[in-house]
Order: sequence, then C-alpha cells, then structure tokens
Amino acid sequence: ASWNKIAINAGAIFSGVVVAFLSINDKVYTLFGALFIIFCSALFMLPGKSNRDFIDKHPIANKRLSKARLFNYRTLAWIFIGIGMGMVTIAIFTVLPQYMMSYHHHLSSWYGWIISLNSMIIVFFQVPIMRLVGRFSICQALLILVLGIIIIGIPDLFLAQYFLGAVMWVVCLSFCECAISYLDKLSIRDDTFFIKELCFGIGSGLAVLFSRGLHWHHVPLLLAVVGLFGVAISFYIISSGLYERA
Repeated sequence: ASWNKIAINAGAIFSGVVVAFLSINDKVYTLFGALFIIFCSALFMLPGKSNRDFIDKHPIANKRLSKARLFNYRTLAWIFIGIGMGMVTIAIFTVLPQYMMSYHHHLSSWYGWIISLNSMIIVFFQVPIMRLVGRFSICQALLILVLGIIIIGIPDLFLAQYFLGAVMWVVCLSFCECAISYLDKLSIRDDTFFIKELCFGIGSGLAVLFSRGLHWHHVPLLLAVVGLFGVAISFYIISSGLYERA
C-alpha cells in the first residue's frame, strides 16, 4: 500500500508543477525546478522494497462478497472510516482552492507548488511513518484520522489563504494522510478493503459536492462535522465489541 501510494504521488508532483508552470512568468526557472524535483523523487523510489511478503501473508484474491460479510457491524465501521479518509485525502483539491478563491477570487500562482509539496511529503515520508505507526491498534489509527478531519475544518486558524499558512496546513494534512494509510493495511487484514475503497470514493465525492454546492464559509466545518460523526460511529462499534463479534 505504501509503495503504491508513493508511485501515485510521484506522478502527482508533476501535476502540481504543471499548475505552477502555467501560473508563473519565469517558466524556464520553473521547468528546471520541476525536473529536479521529479528526478529526486525517482531516485528515492528506486531502492523500494517489494510488498510481496505482505501479500503472501495476507492473501485476498479469489474472495467473493457475501451478504453475511457485507451487512455487518464491521463493514459499517469501515464504511464510515473510508468516507473520512476520502475527505482528508481530497481536501487539498476541494477545501483549499475554494478557500483561497473566497479571499483572492482566483487561485494563487503558488497553488501548484502546494500540490507538489503534498505529493513530495508522501513520497519521502510515507514509508518511515508507516513503520512508526505499524503497531498501532485500529483505535489509535482512527485518532490520526480524527486529527486530519479536524485540520480540514480549521483552515482559518492556519491562515491558509496565504502561502505560509497554506504550507503549514498542507504539511499537517499530508503527514496525517501518510499515517492513515495504515488503515489500508488493517482493512486488508479484516477483508474490508474493497468496501473501504468504495466509501473512500464516496467521501471524496461528498467533499467535492459540498465545496461546489455550498457557501465556502460552511464547507470546512461541515466536512469536519460529517467526518467526525462517521468516525465516532466507527469508534462506538469497535469499542462496544460489535466489531469483534461481526
């Protein structure tokens, strides 16, 4: 899971660079900076360790979804976890640009670099952070998800409409994103990865819907409330014993 996410974000670095390239007049300087960043990211990925050992220990192929596995408290917990993870991961593309446009009425020229910063943090810190949280329980991992959801709801406190504030907001959110990837591993262990990924997409879609359909001032707080409500339900299912009996 870690190396898959690193590969995706290594490509996403380029996306941020493209946005910055279109927004900055000194395109030659931007181009050389972009090439250097991508080159460093590629070098970092070369010695990557295979996930084969983990896959061999946790076979999930050829398993069919049944009603008994689909409709139980364990699945319900992962539905809300997946929605929360989707909201956190997509926030840099939903909450931040809408928040910036509410102040400046346009995307700042440095927004592309913020996208690249998010991807670079994941490329360089995903594996170390996964090693750090590798022995966390599911409740401890959910606390990190709660922290990420709270960060989504308070861009005002970071002054995210300005460059340094946006950098601090994205750095905090990116480290949370790295840590909650551990939940992917736990969902594979519990054989709920497909459901979690499905609801991850639903959470991302809800974030986009809220950011486009509601007044900008209400979006961060509403996303935080919805996300925290879902995670609270998951906490209850896990702590009450319903999770283990499912």
